[in-house]
Amino acid sequence: MKKNAHEHGSWPPAVGLALIGLAVLLLAGAGIAIWQLRCAPRVVPGEEWASKSPLAAGFSSEKLAAFSERVGGAGCILHRGEMIHSWGDISARQDMGGAADPLYAFWAMRAIQDGLAGSLDDRILVWAPALRDLNPDLDFKDRQITLRHLLNQTSGYGLQEKPGEAFATTGDSRMLLAHVLNRGVYRARPGRENQLFSRCEPHLTLGFEDDPILKSETQPLGRIFISVRDLARFGLLTLYKGRWGDATVLRQDLFQEMLEDRLSPKRVQPASGKSAERLPDFPEVASDERETNHLGCRGLAWWFNRRVAGGDGWLLPELPRNILLAEGWGGRTALILIPRQRLVVVWALEPQDDPAWRPFSESGRLKVADMLHDVLDARAEPNLHLAYEE
Repeated sequence: MKKNAHEHGSWPPAVGLALIGLAVLLLAGAGIAIWQLRCAPRVVPGEEWASKSPLAAGFSSEKLAAFSERVGGAGCILHRGEMIHSWGDISARQDMGGAADPLYAFWAMRAIQDGLAGSLDDRILVWAPALRDLNPDLDFKDRQITLRHLLNQTSGYGLQEKPGEAFATTGDSRMLLAHVLNRGVYRARPGRENQLFSRCEPHLTLGFEDDPILKSETQPLGRIFISVRDLARFGLLTLYKGRWGDATVLRQDLFQEMLEDRLSPKRVQPASGKSAERLPDFPEVASDERETNHLGCRGLAWWFNRRVAGGDGWLLPELPRNILLAEGWGGRTALILIPRQRLVVVWALEPQDDPAWRPFSESGRLKVADMLHDVLDARAEPNLHLAYEE
């Protein structure tokens, strides 16, 4: 007997067309859902931070409370632009050391965007002409210092190495960078040392709550005094790739350049520490740490979680690869971005001069990694995997 098409497992034409239509509708619905997910609005704080419970972000309140009680100091954790946990006095303005250095990189990039500087490779001699006569016995090496050198901590200022040759985080180079940006690039008058914040704030639109400043009565130009929650606002801007709500604060090409410049272990060696002549009108500035080994993981004020040059493993072992870290005092102050989980973490621990955290390249980075493991282990769903929103 001849079997009909139905018996062979095929569908009648009308049924087949109906199923195809249903599939199209389901795929269209899925496409709408995916589009809505990828284009979800970026939450930014207003005058104050919006908050939600840790549980709403997939974290355990009890574990986060235990973590912050154990580490002390002050800090906060953001998830998707909302505060999910804080401890200590997050409104207290304090010297965050190298944890605030990415602000300098932003100011430099914003100056390029606004036409106040040409590029990061502009020599700073135009803004600091006194460098012309410095260190004649070293072939006037300081004439070659650029903005990039200062941001990368490879300027050699106050050291015997030529610009671009060696890496060393020093208070002297940070002060020179602050001087060049503030009084040179942004043309602030003496006595107006905080103009970088006041002039950039209309562009930033971040709404800093606690009036960050560039110096105090007892500290020279170059130290950024900022609260934990205000530094978190800047961290959120970076997490959002230079965008704040509907505003583009920093062009995408400049943002990418800011994050793609990384030091090569072959071309940039650790500094010897041998001193050289400094500008006579500048006071000597102590650094929060003298770090000379960038491990091949350092860029413009950020540390990247990548394989350590000349060693085994990663900068921050067993943690997400796309972490960005800015730190001071070996990691006791820190601004940390974990894009895959949409997290911003900021902390300032006491005491800041604890030698057990130094140098960062050896001991501090492992202590930072331990703390971040504790934060991520506080997730109520430890295996939660969230794709990074573009």
